[in-house]
Amino acid sequence: MSSQGDEHCDTARADTRQKLPPSQHYLTSSARWCLARISWGSQLSWLSLYFTFNLLLTLSNKSVLTSFPFPYTLTAVHALCSTIGGLVMRSKGLYTVKQLDLRGELVLVAFSFLYSVNVAVSNVSLHQVTVPLHQIIRAITPLFIIGISAVLFGTRVSRDRLHALLPVIFGVALATYGDYYCTRWGFFLTLLGTFLAALKTIYTSALQARPKQHRSSQSTPRIPEPATWRSSTPGYFTKSRPTFLIVGYARRLLVPPSLDLHPLDLLTRMSPLAFVQCVIYAQVSGELDRLARLGITGPWLHAQDTFSSSILRNATLSPTASIDCVHDHDMYAVGGIPLSLALILLLNGCIAFGLNVVSFSANGKVGALSMTVAANVKQVLTILFSVFLFNLTITSTNALGITATLLGGAWYARVEYRGKHGKSKPPS
Repeated sequence: MSSQGDEHCDTARADTRQKLPPSQHYLTSSARWCLARISWGSQLSWLSLYFTFNLLLTLSNKSVLTSFPFPYTLTAVHALCSTIGGLVMRSKGLYTVKQLDLRGELVLVAFSFLYSVNVAVSNVSLHQVTVPLHQIIRAITPLFIIGISAVLFGTRVSRDRLHALLPVIFGVALATYGDYYCTRWGFFLTLLGTFLAALKTIYTSALQARPKQHRSSQSTPRIPEPATWRSSTPGYFTKSRPTFLIVGYARRLLVPPSLDLHPLDLLTRMSPLAFVQCVIYAQVSGELDRLARLGITGPWLHAQDTFSSSILRNATLSPTASIDCVHDHDMYAVGGIPLSLALILLLNGCIAFGLNVVSFSANGKVGALSMTVAANVKQVLTILFSVFLFNLTITSTNALGITATLLGGAWYARVEYRGKHGKSKPPS
């Protein structure tokens, strides 16, 4: 009886399709193709904005830190500007604040802690490894994202995407080829910082996702429920019940809930917490004490010369930071800081706010893996721009690495486009 009903429904649907005029079939297929192109164009626009702001902030930070060698304090300035900017956008009605329960609020506190710890670990590791080695290890962030996503969400990456990632990572290694040195502790901290950066990128995307009950059946594969973990878990986990329970609870603990937050809402909630934590790091590290002493005595040029000489000893940049020349004759100050430097810090914080807005928005649209690939491409272009802005000297090996990374990034973009919209062809 049921099979006869199904055959009747199939026949009815076929008759309906036959009754539709050919022009309507053409319009439907054309609309689908146009929507696919618009969706890809939107993702490409967000990636381009992220790439531009990321490159601009990196070059700005390189210049600012030359005359203001306080990385934790600078990060706190970034978080403060993001807090103020988010509150202004909220007052203008650009986004709606979502009501969260206690669990959601605790998740955001943990996320802000992850954000600030990632910055702290990265800064500490830079003092114990050389810059080329630090950049190479950070370049493998896409591999960390693939591994973490496979463990937490059961997602898999196609072989074409994995092949496209190899020249990007290999190119960064060649582009940053130089003096490799590290301590064991520094190497561990750099790996930990890379892992935390990948985890932060994944969580940023997950916190903006919709809850499971609102997702369609064609969404990203979900994590198996506890009742089905035994059937979907490798045999060496199912042999021992205690081991299985530990793995199951660890997986549930690390997977963030889907809060369906607007990117600006997430940024505004996270930034004040990150600001407080960065101020604490700055106090513990002694940055605020040094900053207070510099504000009273005013030896900004001495601090700048000391920092620049350390850069020269590492043979990475030359002391051509044009913003430093205005400090010598600056007669105005804000909190003991020259007014010109205060304005530069404000501009740098505004750029950081723009990057945070674009980064959070793009992450929810294009995914964590594409974001890290764009960051790697930005990394080699930063080296290329440094040749002109900071008189950085590169070798033929570095140039080969820059070329390989750019070509690998283009290859990955092509694979990503074909993977998402390869089946959406224009109507003939």
